[in-house]
Amino acid sequence: MADIARTQWEIENNVSLEADTIYQYDEAEQDALRQAEPWKKDPKYFKKVKISGISLLKMVLHARAGCSEVPGKDPDYEVMGLLQGKIDGDTIVVMDSFPVCQGNEVRVNAGVADFEFMVQYTESVGRVGKEEPAVGWYHSHPGYGVWLSGIDVKTQTENQTYQDPWIAIVVDPKQTMSTGKVEIGAFRVFPKDYTPPADQSSEWQYIPKDRIEAEQDALRQAEPWKKDPKYFKKVKISGISLLKMVLHARAGCSEVPGKDPDYEVMGLLQGKIDGDTIVVMDSFPVCQGNEVRVNAGVADFEFMVQYTESVGRVGKEEPAVGWYHSHPGYGVWLSGIDVKTQTENQTYQDPWIAIVVDPKQTMSTGKVEIGAFRVFPKDYTPPADQSSEWQYIPKDRIEEFGVHASSYYPLECSVFKSSLDSSLFRQLWTKYWVKTLTSSSNIATLDYSSKLIEDLASKLEKAEREISTTRSISVMGGGGKKPKEKEISKLTKDSATITVSQLNGVMNQVIKQSLFNTQ
Repeated sequence: MADIARTQWEIENNVSLEADTIYQYDEAEQDALRQAEPWKKDPKYFKKVKISGISLLKMVLHARAGCSEVPGKDPDYEVMGLLQGKIDGDTIVVMDSFPVCQGNEVRVNAGVADFEFMVQYTESVGRVGKEEPAVGWYHSHPGYGVWLSGIDVKTQTENQTYQDPWIAIVVDPKQTMSTGKVEIGAFRVFPKDYTPPADQSSEWQYIPKDRIEAEQDALRQAEPWKKDPKYFKKVKISGISLLKMVLHARAGCSEVPGKDPDYEVMGLLQGKIDGDTIVVMDSFPVCQGNEVRVNAGVADFEFMVQYTESVGRVGKEEPAVGWYHSHPGYGVWLSGIDVKTQTENQTYQDPWIAIVVDPKQTMSTGKVEIGAFRVFPKDYTPPADQSSEWQYIPKDRIEEFGVHASSYYPLECSVFKSSLDSSLFRQLWTKYWVKTLTSSSNIATLDYSSKLIEDLASKLEKAEREISTTRSISVMGGGGKKPKEKEISKLTKDSATITVSQLNGVMNQVIKQSLFNTQ
């Protein structure tokens, strides 16, 4: 029976039989590798970790010792230890491990006595022929999965900086006892100047809600965005959240173009922080403004409080991380009032972002016109060469756009969807596919397109007058105000954008005609 149990444990934990040569340690070879430091040229140089069975058993027993003997009565404690081993190509071989200290319910830190013990231990084992250096550390997460917290990332970063190669191993003794399979993970952190691929993902694992909240609370208490005015660089928006924002913004557009005015709308964003990224997991509408601005009133603030309390009771406890509002037909940017609102929010409830949606341009092009922004602190001077991507700005809004453009910076926006989002999108498509196919973007945005062309014609006439005036003054030997090439370039892009949008609308109609109206 003992052999059967041992065999089953080895199979479940993918334990393979290796030749005894794996324990051989060539000091000269290892020193040569450490001097070459190939891992500094490739942030993902190390790809595998091999752990000896005895080392794994010692880690699991140490982690188990930190678990409460009376579940529910006494707390579970994190424990920590060191790993000894060698480098074998892109693999770190963990040949042994030894315990160092025990922490508390949320963290484990080595003290002076623990560091003294580490030195004494390595010297002692060295005297009996175990000369493998430390190659990492391990600690336990009793009941909350194998991953690196903010403190773990900081610790691992310091270790990789000063004594690389170094790995971090995390063991979950609770899940190990529950499943019979050792719940273990090995990690390395990226250098600060490295940007990991956007599609990087990890295997699913259970993370308790209180641990997720604790991680978010720790980030909010650390407030790294106060040290770097451009700390946040990206925004990830869930597909359903984006759809809700666009539909709300669309509801503010006139049903009879040219007769009724378009209104700005406003709503709140719920989500979390993920490194230098703010993840928008949901959004909800708050109020409707007028043609030029939108402000929340007393009733709107009461609604926000009631809404967040209500969704909290059904398990949606993500805090507000920003606000969104619409600019129907005049681009995605922050006006003077928007900058003031965002500044107040960043001052009193940071982290906070501002998202702007243009429903008119969205309907015209078929691509959601959206932008996410954060404002700079008052005592910060942004770089002089700061620029944003080109976008169409109506003539009557250009001056306001230019005045405040240096007060904020844009964040990179991307959209993601879960399997549940995909299911909801399929249901919506099933319901609205006929309306989508029978509609025409050119007809739906006829009034908006006419205003674009009228506005472009006005800008071109102004540029033509300036060119004519400059030529006349030049003939008379004087100097005149010549339109900047940058302005002419923008007009060219405006013209191309309007043309492409109209051609796309016509092409869509021709394709639908050929597909569905053939005899």
